[in-house]
Amino acid sequence: MKYFLPSEINAESSWKFGEKILADGKIYEEYEFDFKEMNWVQPYGALYISGLINYMKNNFPTSKSLFSNVGSKRNHSYAAHIGFFESIGVDYGNKPGVAAGSPNYIPITQLSLFEAHTDARNRDVAVGAIIDDDASRITEILMRQDKGHAFDAVQYSIREIIRNSAEHSNSQYVYYCAQYYPKKHQVEIAIMDWGIGIPKSLEKNPYLNFSNDAEALKLSLLPSISGKFYEGVEIRPYDEWQNSGYGLYMINRISCMAGDFFIGSGQSVLHANAGGHEVSNVNLIPGTSVFLRINTDKVQNITHDIQRFGAEGREQAKNISESTNIDASAASLMLRSQINRPD
Repeated sequence: MKYFLPSEINAESSWKFGEKILADGKIYEEYEFDFKEMNWVQPYGALYISGLINYMKNNFPTSKSLFSNVGSKRNHSYAAHIGFFESIGVDYGNKPGVAAGSPNYIPITQLSLFEAHTDARNRDVAVGAIIDDDASRITEILMRQDKGHAFDAVQYSIREIIRNSAEHSNSQYVYYCAQYYPKKHQVEIAIMDWGIGIPKSLEKNPYLNFSNDAEALKLSLLPSISGKFYEGVEIRPYDEWQNSGYGLYMINRISCMAGDFFIGSGQSVLHANAGGHEVSNVNLIPGTSVFLRINTDKVQNITHDIQRFGAEGREQAKNISESTNIDASAASLMLRSQINRPD
């Protein structure tokens, strides 16, 4: 079976491309991927299609993959440089994570969540503190700065998404790719794991009821819903990193104020921005994938915005359910500069 990569590989086109394969319901002896029509790549599109092809390799064991017209055009150079081709097994361009990320991009990179948890145990700190450091390093490389409103907004968003994967997904790894456009004052961030996904994660909370994946995604954006605070779970009042389910809520609020937020898991994708929320039914590979587009000129008072969103979230949580009426963890409502870190 032969598939032509889309001419523009963005979030929507990568989902549609994947759905052609996944919704077919058949496993073929041979798959050929032709790149001759591909001429523009976005970080999320590259990351998702990389994940799709690797998912097929791992789960379609009787099939083999062929690739054609990989280096036939100069406009494949960006995809090659960010490690896209090497990530799917084609000997062309940089290997994932090898490119230095200059200027203003992060190549496809794998982060071991197992190592993050191990490091946290060895240092006797919460895994959130380890991920906080990782998010700062990623943001510094991406934006060429280590402070300021834009840095705080991007670092916070990356931290909370990766932290969400570390604490909920049961995945061994998280993958990310990003691009910063200084002249456009815009950052695009793509993060993906191959874990259990949001619907299965929320099923662990006996107080939640939803009938499909779309409803699960909507629930995950409510304050306190996706956390681990419900009857029978130990609450550590002095642990600023204990998960209380405010991370996705806060990122949703930031994105709706300053750009776009896409989150996909199971069989649904939710897109949120200032215009509201839209949910689409899409056949996705297992796990959770997130795409953020943040306009940095719209986050000029991020400290105040975080405080305001947190206060509004606490009030909203009170009206949701007594079983989820737990105050947000400190870290979910604080920027890196506000978190008290052990020496």
